[in-house]
Amino acid sequence: RWPSTRMALMTGRPSNEAREWCAANQVEYLVKPVSQSSFERVWGLRKARAFVVHGRSEPALRLAKRLLKALGIRAVVLMDCANRGRTVIEKFEKVAESCDCAIVVLSPDDVGRLASDRMGRRRFRARQNVLFELGYFYGLLGRRNGTVVLLEFGEVDIPSDLGGIVRMNAKLPWSSLCASLKKELAHILG
Repeated sequence: RWPSTRMALMTGRPSNEAREWCAANQVEYLVKPVSQSSFERVWGLRKARAFVVHGRSEPALRLAKRLLKALGIRAVVLMDCANRGRTVIEKFEKVAESCDCAIVVLSPDDVGRLASDRMGRRRFRARQNVLFELGYFYGLLGRRNGTVVLLEFGEVDIPSDLGGIVRMNAKLPWSSLCASLKKELAHILG
């Protein structure tokens, strides 16, 4: 009857059935608590925002920001945000709640090994802050709705309990990478 009216389903009891129905019927699916920022994005009052979690690789960070810009998503980088007298964790929490998704740049910035590995085989790892922030967004945004995406820049050892999070090879050609990310984030692009 009103085909141009945007609809949203807001629930405190998430289910795959409801999520799938919403996706099939172009209805926004929101899980309580829903922030003011989420409402603003759903009703078209602002662009989608992606929190960019990153380590020390400047080229990787620049690529992630370019990808998001190409998709019309505002990249939010914590170090670019004002401190306003807050501690790092207070600033992180406030900025994170204003974002619709998280792009996690996994670059081989650190080296580590298991203490029990007598051969001393080292593995490349993401920075500890990257894994902390990844876990935070895993809990905040959820794993199943595709709002946490890992961009992998080379071989990076990650915890096995992060299986199921969307992972993308950042070394793919630009057009393939853009198309893949656009597909994964289509539900927040409107």
